[in-house]
Amino acid sequence: MIDEIGRLRRIYDNIVPTVAGRVQMLEVSVTSAANAAADTLIATVTTQPCIVEGVIIRADSIQTVDLTSCPIKGGTAKILTFINAGNATQPNLDAIGKQVTWSILYGTYLAVGETLLMEHNGVGGNTLDLTVIIVYRASADGGHLV
Repeated sequence: MIDEIGRLRRIYDNIVPTVAGRVQMLEVSVTSAANAAADTLIATVTTQPCIVEGVIIRADSIQTVDLTSCPIKGGTAKILTFINAGNATQPNLDAIGKQVTWSILYGTYLAVGETLLMEHNGVGGNTLDLTVIIVYRASADGGHLV
């Protein structure tokens, strides 16, 4: 009986992608101006809290010198820094495929409604061509990022 329950749980986990504890990913394209006045919303936690375990910024094209930095911050009022301005710089993203990453073993808890944002620090209006990937888990069934 216990084996059968375990088998059913594994089937459920495979069918329902937002089950608590299952690794999920969100990929977002960023094509805002390097000097955009407003932050770019990367993701919002919905339905249930989530634990963010990793964030990746990938250059999809050569980032021009218009970009100074593009840190990823989150939580209420951007209190958390996932990738700081010193790492998310133009020289670190100046070729296709270059990446800047952040990860942590036990993750960072975000409550429902909290967000991840990309700040834009730049000197010109050329558009960014970046992909942000967030690796996370729901802390309760149904949690996900949008």
